[in-house]
Amino acid sequence: MVRVATLPAMVALALPAAAPATEVREGDVRFQVLSPSLIRIEHAEDGRFEDRPTQNVAVRPPLRRAKVRRRGTVLEIVTSAMTLRYRGEAATGTDLSGALEVVIRSGGAIARGEPRFPPPAPPDAGPPSFEVSPYTVTEDPSYDPPTRGNLGGWYRALDLAGKSVRLHDGLLSREGFYLLDDTQTALLTDEPPGFEARPARTGSYRDGYLFAYGTDYSRGLRDLRLLTGSAPLLPRRAFGVWFSRYFAYRQSDYGPLVARFREEGVPLDVLMVDTDFKSPHAWNGWNWNPGLFPDPPGFFSWAGSEGIDVGVNTHPSITADDPRFAETEQRAGRPLTPDPTGVRCRAFVSIGDSYGTGTPGAEPDCRVFDWTHPGDQDAYMALHEPFERDGADFWWLDWCCDESAALAPGLTQDAWINDLYARRARARGSRWPVLSRVGASVFDPDRAGGGIWGEHRNVVHFTGDARPTWEMLDFQTTFNALEGNVGIPYVSHDIGGFGSVTSDGTSGRHLADDLYVRWVQSGAFGSILRLHSDHGDRLPWDYPGKAQQVATAFLRLRGELVPYLYSLARRAHDTGVPIVRATYLHYPAHDEAYEFERQYLLGPHLLVAPVGTPGDPARKEVWFPPGDWIDIFTGESHRGPAVTTLSVPLERMPVFARAGAVLPRETAGGLALDLYPGRSGRFTLYEDAGDGPVRGARTTISQRRGRRGVSVRLGRARGSYPGRPARRAHVLRLHGMGRPGAISVGNRRLRQRDSGPGFSYDADAGILIVRTHRLPTSRSVGVEIRPGRG
Repeated sequence: MVRVATLPAMVALALPAAAPATEVREGDVRFQVLSPSLIRIEHAEDGRFEDRPTQNVAVRPPLRRAKVRRRGTVLEIVTSAMTLRYRGEAATGTDLSGALEVVIRSGGAIARGEPRFPPPAPPDAGPPSFEVSPYTVTEDPSYDPPTRGNLGGWYRALDLAGKSVRLHDGLLSREGFYLLDDTQTALLTDEPPGFEARPARTGSYRDGYLFAYGTDYSRGLRDLRLLTGSAPLLPRRAFGVWFSRYFAYRQSDYGPLVARFREEGVPLDVLMVDTDFKSPHAWNGWNWNPGLFPDPPGFFSWAGSEGIDVGVNTHPSITADDPRFAETEQRAGRPLTPDPTGVRCRAFVSIGDSYGTGTPGAEPDCRVFDWTHPGDQDAYMALHEPFERDGADFWWLDWCCDESAALAPGLTQDAWINDLYARRARARGSRWPVLSRVGASVFDPDRAGGGIWGEHRNVVHFTGDARPTWEMLDFQTTFNALEGNVGIPYVSHDIGGFGSVTSDGTSGRHLADDLYVRWVQSGAFGSILRLHSDHGDRLPWDYPGKAQQVATAFLRLRGELVPYLYSLARRAHDTGVPIVRATYLHYPAHDEAYEFERQYLLGPHLLVAPVGTPGDPARKEVWFPPGDWIDIFTGESHRGPAVTTLSVPLERMPVFARAGAVLPRETAGGLALDLYPGRSGRFTLYEDAGDGPVRGARTTISQRRGRRGVSVRLGRARGSYPGRPARRAHVLRLHGMGRPGAISVGNRRLRQRDSGPGFSYDADAGILIVRTHRLPTSRSVGVEIRPGRG
């Protein structure tokens, strides 16, 4: 972004009084103001403008008023965040090159830019050939993100990748603006099949949205949510520990497995049942295999009693020998399409049978679905109904290798089928979206799909079968943060990598101890932690000794972080600001925030720098933003801005709390609050029933520290939900404390004691623990700590 002047110099840019308007037409261009920093720019030579929803903009947001003036041939639209100028006679092409200029007011500075639409798609940019294998990462050497200064965003999947890949554009750019091109994106309709192509045009047509955020990147993400809708708030259990494995588990195997989790003190919140449960073929059968699951309703009922949600895998095809094949074709109202290649789907059916039974499988006739056809949509979704009646909580669409498709002009395939799943979940009253890949032309990983901008509404992004390498682990740190740049708050990697001698030639079934532990640590401080592999070892007790102890400790820590993560998820739902945040979202003026990609902020209070290199200890270079940052494992303080090279033993991870941070945790004794040294800090905790309607309570916890001691305010819960506690005991862990004097909670003075309401002090660690009585949640209560003598 080019800085032009400091904010006081804006007086020189002051313009005469202008008339307010929400929509302006200038010749064949229409401008619509959606927020002070978001304006729609639609160029239609035939004069026909479009107001129907699109795959990205599913619900049109209301228009806002802005000041409008004309000075000669120049149209100016003025908001509190920008001035957009349009010179129609200066346009040199359909991309409006040379006709647009934006002046952005952000962060005490002014910046200028010349937005333009990207070049139109070439004539042959239709659906790619089915002969291109989808189950690989192959990049076009000429591929490069089209927008100068773009900070990166997303990639469909990391299948079989062992190192970094170049990401498609995100919304955020160091230019301070982004013109989102929605020109070709399909329109949504209320009539089957639910979409239609953009109408044919006489003359050129472009439809875009100018995001003008300057250095206020969070504002850009809030505008993206305004334009394209909210990410779902996942069920609370989603932020705990997930486990799955590509392995032919029997129903009877899960009881001992869960018992081992409980015995080891490792939380388990979500089970994913991979493909082998199916019949007649493990890959794409649409019936339970009774030899593995003799009582599916009993299995789901048992899992629910254990506090576990269960997702089940699907590969979107069906064989002609499936018992449900005839009813499926009847429901589709036509014969289903044969596998276009005649090879790939059949091959994967054979491989799946071999994995599930240990013997080579047959290669039966495979049929696939056309999700642009209403009958196929209905028939495909109807196949899910028996599993849902049995109790399946959600679906894992593992769409990698079957040729089911949604090929239509302007339709992004992943986004379309993910949206169909999201609609189904909403109709069932579930908060669970589908676990799936996102937003590309499926069989051409380098061709970005225009529908990526709405994917956050529909999906937990499953990134596929990545190789178990250090390079991939290190790259995933960057990937986690950058997907937030397209609004996706939930990114799920295979923790430990997929890894299989059978399918990809890597020796990833049992990892090196340090690689396993570092991957678990990375997952513990991400949006989703899902242990998964191809027949591999991903459980702590698969790595006896120090690795087991450390991995167990971090999985337990993940369970404790759920209140913090769930609150961040509610913020993402409400604001579009992701859980995992690139450092420049908070520190845009510092070049190091862009250069140090292998670290991020987890919400507002934690700086996380996962280790992505071998060794015990390993070395990690960390950039500390301005202020004080406290190592949550050692209590050591680091002052920024500064770059520090750390020596990190395997039992620790570079995670630092901002000075004054308030970090809620869930412990066996209930809610605990870690309060770190600093002059002041606060956090708003969000709580609800954990699923069902998004209706809950917010409680703000704050602290102040000074010479006269520490004041903590436990705010009253604002809002209600079924099961909200009327009273609650709190455990406060105050770090960086000297020996305390008098301590009071409300009007009640506490005594020093080892259990029950009272306090204890660890002089070596400098940690004061305050345990309160059961306090009413409907009113605010103060905790006062006076310094001791000596």
